[in-house]
Amino acid sequence: MGIFDGVLFCSDFDGTLAIKGKISPENAEAIAYFRREGGVFCPCSGRRPHFFHKAPEVFMEGGYYIVLNGSMIMRYGATPEEDTIVWESVIPKELALRYAHEAFDLPNVRTVSLHREHTPLQIRVAEATHADIDAADGEYRKIAISHTKDCAEEIRSVLFPKYSDVFFFSSSSSEIFEAQLYGADKGSTVVRLKELLGAHTLVTAGDYENDIPMLRAADIGYAVGDALDSVKAAADRVTVPCREHAIAAIIRELAEERA
Repeated sequence: MGIFDGVLFCSDFDGTLAIKGKISPENAEAIAYFRREGGVFCPCSGRRPHFFHKAPEVFMEGGYYIVLNGSMIMRYGATPEEDTIVWESVIPKELALRYAHEAFDLPNVRTVSLHREHTPLQIRVAEATHADIDAADGEYRKIAISHTKDCAEEIRSVLFPKYSDVFFFSSSSSEIFEAQLYGADKGSTVVRLKELLGAHTLVTAGDYENDIPMLRAADIGYAVGDALDSVKAAADRVTVPCREHAIAAIIRELAEERA
């Protein structure tokens, strides 16, 4: 029996667990300790499937990871090709293309990216036409719009009234605005994984707007010290900044409470 038996810890990746894609040795050691004590650690990221095979610090065959901001739950295999899809959300093609057409015409939009399972279809506004959208093929899990800095609210004001009944909207950076089907946000998906595993406690950590649903869904939601103010307001606790090995600090705090 370990002190973290029945605890699921879902952490955002960029800006929470890692800096520029790199996980600190302190965080890696803490995750290994958390697992030895019976906990389940699951990265929850906007990144695509198989990315975490490049991050051996959080890789564990038979474990889980969440990608595309909650649109897919994956289970690790021995190789990327052996990973399996546990759950996924697919946007109906007609809806995805209609939304892409409207986003394409908005001012300050640079690209419209339709995210398939592995390779996104990125449509550059300056180089493409609506015909390029109509020619799109594949199954899409989320749609991301890159835009000039700090224009997310302007874009939201146009798209939200038209699509608020089907899409969950959030920003994943100051220049990226994203849409996924309701029920495919990080909050809904971490709860789905908690139920799947039968965990009694869900701990989450994040730093940006798209992490807010999973902080609110958690039994204990942490914001890192350099998170947005809105993320801190949604969290139960605020820990140290990402650069100070925030995940290690959270695990240390949880261990002290259980001791």
